[in-house]
Amino acid sequence: MFVFLLLGILFLISRIELISHTFRLKHLRDHAGWAMGIMFFFTGFMHFVKPEPFVLMVPSYIPWPDEMVALSGVAELIIGLGLMIARYRRIAAYAAIALLIAVLPANIYAAQSGVEIPDYPSESWYRWFRVALQPLLIAWALMIAQKKDRPSFLNPPVHSSQ
Repeated sequence: MFVFLLLGILFLISRIELISHTFRLKHLRDHAGWAMGIMFFFTGFMHFVKPEPFVLMVPSYIPWPDEMVALSGVAELIIGLGLMIARYRRIAAYAAIALLIAVLPANIYAAQSGVEIPDYPSESWYRWFRVALQPLLIAWALMIAQKKDRPSFLNPPVHSSQ
């Protein structure tokens, strides 16, 4: 839940004119990519700073949990950087989708198993809420991967007055 909250806050910050101008964020997908890039970079960094929660989420049928956490952390760092750089944003968005699908079993395992994860709420609803956020994150990445901005409530169509 923290990650999704972070994503939303970063997106709103990216809409501030100074930030938008500094990082050359012209389109909605640029703002969304920048926000998701920082989020991915932060979570990737946490895989190395505090790997224990991530290791506990790895299902028992996946070998080498420590190495898998490190590998997914490296992937998140690379994807995060790619999402922040316009030239690589689209391919990084597709990589983010692939990673989000790849780690979905770990989130489902954590929700089903009831394993105690330090610094995470122990309530069952929270664990399933994390699983439910995965499709929203995938949808966010799909929006970033679009070639052109499409009108939405965050990016209303521009009407020319004649």
